[in-house]
Amino acid sequence: TVNPNNSFYSSNTCLLTNKSGNEIILAASGYDYTNWVIPSNITLIGEAAFSGISKLYNIVINENITEIKARAFENCSNLSEVVLLNDNVIIGAYAFNNCSNLDTVSNLEKVKVFSAYSFANTALENVTIVDSKVLEGAFSGIKTLTNVNVTSEEIGSYAFANCNNLASVVVNASVINNNAFANCINLTTLNLNGVITIGDSAFINNVKLETVESSTLQYIGNYAFANCNNLTALNTPNVKTIGDYAFASTDQKSANKLTSLEFSN
Repeated sequence: TVNPNNSFYSSNTCLLTNKSGNEIILAASGYDYTNWVIPSNITLIGEAAFSGISKLYNIVINENITEIKARAFENCSNLSEVVLLNDNVIIGAYAFNNCSNLDTVSNLEKVKVFSAYSFANTALENVTIVDSKVLEGAFSGIKTLTNVNVTSEEIGSYAFANCNNLASVVVNASVINNNAFANCINLTTLNLNGVITIGDSAFINNVKLETVESSTLQYIGNYAFANCNNLTALNTPNVKTIGDYAFASTDQKSANKLTSLEFSN
């Protein structure tokens, strides 16, 4: 309990807040947050505020919250559902990282910014992103993720890397940065809309990928499709530059099967 005369902090049953009461500084580790709705006076969730709390199962983040700061819910291993009510919330770096049972996030498509590794190593199955910033590693390492549909100016490095069960990807973005979809070993369907640049190693080791089609693609980075040994057709008529070893294979027993290439004159 904080002394009422404290100039910086206030407290109640389960929260330590700033003096004005609008930012959660720290949540009580022993409190049971089942079906918990964050109070409407809260507009900001502070750094590591709920980190590691085991009795957090599902939470409603009110419509007045504009930012969830770095590591706010990191390592909340029992958290399974998050409801986001604000249309333009910013999710800080590692905010939900290692929430290994988090399989449901309502209104995910309305998030304004997905910061670095914000939802890495969670249990999401489908991700739809509309006009948001997707930064480095934002959804990396999600073993349950099977479908991604993302509209963004660009997709950050490692954003969806190491998502072992990712099977279908639809991308509406100008730039796919380095390693963005690296090691997605079950990716079979890739739909690139408006993509101009694919960075280095962006799709490396996607061993089940068979075809790539894009009428807008101009630049393919180094090792972009390396070890995609089932890739048989590349239909990218406007490509201008192909980086070193873009389609290389390091496995001599399973050499690249690419038999069809279509480029502009």
